[in-house]
Amino acid sequence: MKHPRFLDNPAPKQNTEQQNFSLAFLHQMINSISDPIFVKDRQHRWVLLNDTYCDFVGHSREELIGKSDDDFFPQAEADVFRQKDELIFTANITNENQDLFTDAQGIIHLISTKKSCFEDETGNKFLVGSIRDIILQNAAGKVLGVTDPTELMQKSEVLWETQEELRQENEELAIARETAECDISDRQATLRDVYDELLYETPRERLRQQAESRPTAY
Repeated sequence: MKHPRFLDNPAPKQNTEQQNFSLAFLHQMINSISDPIFVKDRQHRWVLLNDTYCDFVGHSREELIGKSDDDFFPQAEADVFRQKDELIFTANITNENQDLFTDAQGIIHLISTKKSCFEDETGNKFLVGSIRDIILQNAAGKVLGVTDPTELMQKSEVLWETQEELRQENEELAIARETAECDISDRQATLRDVYDELLYETPRERLRQQAESRPTAY
C-alpha cells in the first residue's frame, strides 16, 4: 500500500525522533478539527483519519485504516463514493457535493463532503476530504416532507442545485454591482474633468485669445 511519505518510517535513524514528532503533530492537528477528516490513497483506502471521523462512522481507526468504503457501507453508497472519488483523482479537482451516508448504527445522514486531490513529492496521489453532517434522515424527512432515502436524496440534490444557482446569481450580482460602481466612478471623474475645464481652462483660454488679438504696440 502506498502511503504519504510523512507516514513512512524514514531510513536514517537520526530522523526517527523528528518523524515521530511530525506524525504526532499531524494527528494532533487534524484531531483539533471538529469536522470528520479523512485521507485516501489512490486505491481508495483510508490512510489517515481524525477521531471525529472514526466516531462519525462508528468504527475505530484500527478497523478503518487500510480498508475502503466497500468494507463498511451499503454497496449503493460505496459505489457513489468511489465514483466521485475517482473523478477527483483523474481530473485533479476540488469537489463539494451532498450524499446519503449510513453509519454503523444504520442511521442515515445527509452529508456535505468537500474533497480535493493532493500529490506528494514522489507523485503519489491522495484524496483529502472533510464532512459536514447536514441533517439526519428523520429530521430531513420532516423538513422535506419525505421518508424514502432515494426520494430524500433526489430532493436534497434539487435543494443543493438551487443553492448553487443562488450562489452563482449572488456572485453575478456582486460583479454587476462592482462594474456599475466603477462606471459611476468613471463618469464622476469625467464630469470633474469637464467642470475643471469649464471653470479654469475656459477663462484662461479667453484671456490668451484676447491678448493675442490685441494689436502689437511699436
